[in-house]
Amino acid sequence: MKSPINMRYLLLILCFLMPCVAYAEAVPGTEAWEFNVSKAIAIELAESSVWNLAIPYLRELSPKTQDWHVLFLMAKVELQQGDLPKAQSFIERALEAYDTNPRILALAGNIAIDTGRTEDAAQYYEKTLLYQPNHVGVLTALARIRYSQQQWSEVIVLTERLLEHALPTSEMLVRLAAAYESTGVMAKAEKLLKQNLEVHPNRVLALMPLERFYRRQHQISKADEIARERKKLQKTTDGDSRHMRALLPSSR
Repeated sequence: MKSPINMRYLLLILCFLMPCVAYAEAVPGTEAWEFNVSKAIAIELAESSVWNLAIPYLRELSPKTQDWHVLFLMAKVELQQGDLPKAQSFIERALEAYDTNPRILALAGNIAIDTGRTEDAAQYYEKTLLYQPNHVGVLTALARIRYSQQQWSEVIVLTERLLEHALPTSEMLVRLAAAYESTGVMAKAEKLLKQNLEVHPNRVLALMPLERFYRRQHQISKADEIARERKKLQKTTDGDSRHMRALLPSSR
């Protein structure tokens, strides 16, 4: 009897092979036809939960081609496996083939982040937004970079755009509040920190940025009121790691 993984592998191949055979543009049996079929299988596998099954196909195809999709997927799976030099090599080849593709540019930015090239990542993300201006992942990543660089006006523009296309998270709200506070727009910062109380999964942690905000603004009575509420809630959650997980990096 075949192992479960082999059976799954065969089922996936059968599912994907028939459409590939039916719609491949090249003449069946030719080298071009075999390439198209292998590429179609690799794409389907690489974009699925069993992406690792695509690796043999991609490794066979990638030395033979400058097809952007093959090179993009090869960079993606190498990144998923943690091989950053290989991921970098493949994404550079993909960029040579198609340097205006937002998927390639976004992945190039992610690889640059993981290899410590922050400004390169920012440039890739900015170029991605030229072609896909509402890309939630890229807006988030670029806002994080600009936040770390204290480029507050950029943080505001990027995060406000992000909030038009994604549900608010604690990270978005706290970082945007910090940007508004740093530019002197205190009412907006306070409003965002109060909104954070509604979306944060842990009210104890959500209260902390608001308490600190009031102390920085010398609104001691408000800060003390928040602190009392926080300590009262904290007593009921002491010892429960689900409630006392680490603060987000954005909390100040």
